[in-house]
Amino acid sequence: MKKALCLIILVWMDTLTRDVRFALRLLSKSKGFAAAAIITLAPCIGANTTIFWNGFLLTTGAAAIKKSRGTTPANPATKTKKTGGLFD
Repeated sequence: MKKALCLIILVWMDTLTRDVRFALRLLSKSKGFAAAAIITLAPCIGANTTIFWNGFLLTTGAAAIKKSRGTTPANPATKTKKTGGLFD
């Protein structure tokens, strides 16, 4: 099983390297398109990463700080209350 998995990974890596080489070769032939693509994609990917990373840090960081301080969450919806009935 391990040999089969290693073989699959090696084939996948070989295909990936061939695809990357082919893409770079095509982009090197049309330098204007490559420059436009890089100038367009780089800021968009950076902004997207920044937005989602900050959101991740805000949600997980706040929970980690509250957990380390031993305080309960400020959101009243997350407070547990004991109810008597099924639909309470």
